[in-house]
Formats: sequence, structure tokens, C-alpha cells
Amino acid sequence: MSMTYTRWTRHGEDFSDDEGRDRDDDGAYDSDNDEEEDNGDCYVDDSSSMIDELQKSGNKGPDLPNLNKDTVSARIDLKKFKMWEKYWLKKIVKDDGDAAVTYAKPPAPWTLSKEQKRHLCRYLANTRFPDGYCANWGRCVNIDGCKVTGMKTHDCHILLQRVLPAGLKGIASKEMYVAIAELGRFFRELCAKTLKVDVLNRLKVEIVVILCKLEKLFPPAFFDVMVHLAIHLPEEALLRGPVHYGWMYPVERRLGYLKSTVRNKARPEGSIAESYIVDECLIFCSRFFKDGTETRFNKDDRNQDIRRKPDPDEMEVFSVGAKGLGKSILKHFDKEFDKMVWYVLNNCDDVERYINEFRQELGGRGVRDMEETVQREFAGWFANHVRQLDNASEDLKSLAAGPDRRVVVYAGCNVKGARFRTLTRDKDLKTQNSGVATKGSFGDADETEYYGVLQEVLELQYGSNKHGDSAARWDAPAICDFFREGITFASVDIRGDTKVLWRSWHMQIPPEYYVDLQDEYFKYTGHPRAGMATMAARLIDSSYGDMKKKFHHHRHRLWGDFPLPNMNIDYAAIDAWVSYELYRKIVVDRVLDAA
Repeated sequence: MSMTYTRWTRHGEDFSDDEGRDRDDDGAYDSDNDEEEDNGDCYVDDSSSMIDELQKSGNKGPDLPNLNKDTVSARIDLKKFKMWEKYWLKKIVKDDGDAAVTYAKPPAPWTLSKEQKRHLCRYLANTRFPDGYCANWGRCVNIDGCKVTGMKTHDCHILLQRVLPAGLKGIASKEMYVAIAELGRFFRELCAKTLKVDVLNRLKVEIVVILCKLEKLFPPAFFDVMVHLAIHLPEEALLRGPVHYGWMYPVERRLGYLKSTVRNKARPEGSIAESYIVDECLIFCSRFFKDGTETRFNKDDRNQDIRRKPDPDEMEVFSVGAKGLGKSILKHFDKEFDKMVWYVLNNCDDVERYINEFRQELGGRGVRDMEETVQREFAGWFANHVRQLDNASEDLKSLAAGPDRRVVVYAGCNVKGARFRTLTRDKDLKTQNSGVATKGSFGDADETEYYGVLQEVLELQYGSNKHGDSAARWDAPAICDFFREGITFASVDIRGDTKVLWRSWHMQIPPEYYVDLQDEYFKYTGHPRAGMATMAARLIDSSYGDMKKKFHHHRHRLWGDFPLPNMNIDYAAIDAWVSYELYRKIVVDRVLDAA
């Protein structure tokens, strides 16, 4: 009785020799010794003569890569095990009388046509990954030659676990696609950084079924010891832990580095020892460098964000040190501004209890459209509520006061070691960093993952957040109103102060709003470069004379004699806020009260 391959291959079971099968002289099982082919010859002899004829004729079969499992021997095995007769080698008899024997391989479901190979290679070459995720596959794929070369082990893992199942969809049969997709998912869950015992126990059962599915689709030559090894991987993970602790990549990289240090091939051990000593000396010397000196141990990562000192009292919403990429642009948002404010408040854990309190208040008033009302009115209610609190922190006050309507827009950002770029900047690059995913819910529905593309990177500037990118005090509402309305910018040093505006607060005031006080009013004072503090102090109302104590006498020579014409305290307040020097020495709120 003939025995198929799927019967004598038993994945996950102990193999025993108690079925009464015979062994040949070489110790291999021979399940069809008593059966002969239709021509009366034993197939073992026929296969040997077939191989001899192929060697004599120089026929190598179709033009396939050397590592292809669909070889002549693989097709001969099909006939040996009496499997899939339609895929056996077919002898071709030529009419020209040529004595050379030619065999052809019928197309099989585990092979791809030339056009299908090109389609798959084109898919691999055009696939874009996040920055730093893997190599540039466009350099590894030859579309015309239908070859994939030069991939590292990490790239092969990504190919099997992530890309290959999607690339085969629509090319291979449904059964083939499902089996390979399940195999990729198996290795993806097995190679996770965090493993769970119940998941590993499930994988031990699933891999048996997956390999049995593959046995129905691929020839016996495909199943070597490496394929069967997948059976034991979940058990090894249960005994060892995550697979990363058993990988040889760190050891191989280290050995490769030591091998590269060999200069005298006649004395490899001595070369490695000398290089190791030099390396240790350099490391020892680098320990004595001053803080801030960049070495290979403290250099910034490729996607380094802004380094922040941890502050236990800081709110989490202000603790993310995102670093903007590209040129910053200042924009005004009207319709989208309320949505931005609500998004920040709704995703802040410290504000959640205030949102629940506001919901209870709305419920007592009998409001029907609860969600819409919360999104529309909570920001104003929250600002009034925090203003009445006595023990509110500075971060909470800044969050309640809301951001400035002038939003800084970037083309990308680095945050928590990851790089994000907008779709406009991303479209011409080989990597893809514009995709974003977030969880959200609407109403009483469960949380759902939403995926989209990044259009803009926005930086909201909150007032007294001491860790913000802007050192300005946005909690002075009168000053904010002046800038929003486009009030004339009065300054002593137009050139210097406009640079401070743009560099520190990303403000760009049109030139028609400039008023150069130095040219108009300060020439006769004998101070051609009068300081900002002198100008602002002179324009402040004399009733606030106690502010004279903040300056020395020579810094306010024009304090009380003759007021400057056509000037008012509004300009002084604006310039006082812009100036670093005056901001540190004058209480801005008192200046605003004078206005």
C-alpha cells in the first residue's frame, strides 16, 4: 500500500517504529517495495536513470534561482511518493532525432510565473517603511531579474512576518496565502518583546496545524529540518523567555567587529588583542571628559527629541519634549481652534475628573445633547472653575487659560524616539513617516483605532508652562489681545527686537506696523542705543513711580520731566513683554493694570 507524505510526517508527535513497515539496507523506510510502475519497472531505478540522463544531456530544468526548492529532485520525489501526478516531470521527445533527453516541469501552485514574480518584486521595491525600521528594499530588489538579494536577517524577519502575506494576496491561491499569513503571524507573536504563557501554549497547538496546511501545498523537498524546527520554538520560549535572549546576533556582531580589527593575518590573535587594548584605553579616557562632550556612549539618537529633566510636579500633557522639524510657520486657526483645545483637555488624565464634574452639572440641568455641549462649553467652564481654586498648580492654570490662537506649524517632529513627517514632506522620500494611529470613541461606543495621514504638526503654546518651548507669559490676556488685533509694534531697536520676536515666540509682525522710537524720540537724549527698559519705564504712568526702584538712576533719566508725545502705555506693555531684561525686572501684570 502506498503511503503519502502527509501520513509519515508527524509534526508534534513522538515517532515510533511499531507500524510493521520495512526498512531497506540504508535504514530508510520503503513503503512501496512491492509495487511497480505501469511499465513493470521499480520507480527507484527509473528515477536514478532519469537523473543520469539529465546529467548527461546537461539539462538543468527551468531557469530558477539556486536556492529554489522546486528542483528536479523535488519533482522526482513527487513521483516516488506517488503525490500529485500532474506535477511530475514530463519527458519531451524531439522530432529532429536528437538523442538528448529533455524533461519539463509543469507549472505548480507553489511556483510563480515570470509576471507574478515581477509583480511581487515591484511590490517589495515600492513598499515604504518608517524611518529606521528596516533597510531600503529598493536597493535589494531587482525587478527585471526577479531577484531579491542583500537582505539582512532583520529584513528577512520583516519580510516573513509583515510583508510577504500582503504581497502574495491576489497572486497565490487563497489556501497558500492563508497558510503563509498564519506562519507569519506565528513568528510575529513568538518574537514579541513581551511573551505570555497562554499565548505560547496556543502557539504550540497552532504551529502543528500550520505545518500540516503547508504540507498540503508544498512538495516534500520544502520540509527540511529548519521547517520542522518551528515545532520546538514555543517550548523553548517557555523555558528560556523572550526569543531575543537566545539570538546570536549580538555575539555575531561582536565577532564580526573583532575580525575587522585584524591587520596582520599571520597573527590574528595578537592583532585582536592590541586593538582591544586601544579600544579600552579610549573608553577609559572618555570617562574623564566634561559633561556635554559627545562620545559614542552619550551621543544623541538619530531621532532625538528635546531632553527634559523629569519633574514630578509637572503635568503629563506638558512633559513630552517634542522637537519640531523644518521651518516653523505661524498660523491663525478659527474653526479648528476649539477642536484643538478640546482634544488636549479630553486626552489629559488630570482634567478627567473636571470633565465628569461638568457632565454631572449638565445632567442636573437636563441637557440633552451631552457630548456636543461638553465639547462646546467645557473649556470656558474649566477656565472659570480653575480661577476660583486656591491650590491650583501653575500647569493647571496654564491649561485652563488655554493656548494662544497663534499656532506654530512644523513639517515634522521627533517625539519619544520616533520621527513623524507630514504627507507633503513624506511623498518624495523612500521612508514613510506620515501614518498615524489613535484610539477614539464616539458616544457610548467602544474605543476604535483610527488610522490616517499627518497633514500638519501643530505646537500649542500655553502660558505659564515653564517647560514650554516659549518663555512668554500667555496668561497676560491684555497683551495677547494687542497682538491678535495687530497693534503697532513700537520698539527702540527694530532690527534686534524683531529677531527676538521671531526666534523666541515665532511672531512675525508686518513692517508697516513698526514704529522706531529711537529715530523719532531718542536722538536728543544722548543715548543713541537707548535700552528697552529705559523706553518702557519712561512711558509708564507716573502714578506707578514705585517702579523706579527696579532701576538705577542712570537707566531712567527721562522718567519724570517731559512725557514723550503720541505714545501710550499699550506700546510700553507690548515692548515690556518682548524684552528679556524688562520682563525679569517689572511685574507685567501691574503694567497691564495701568493700561
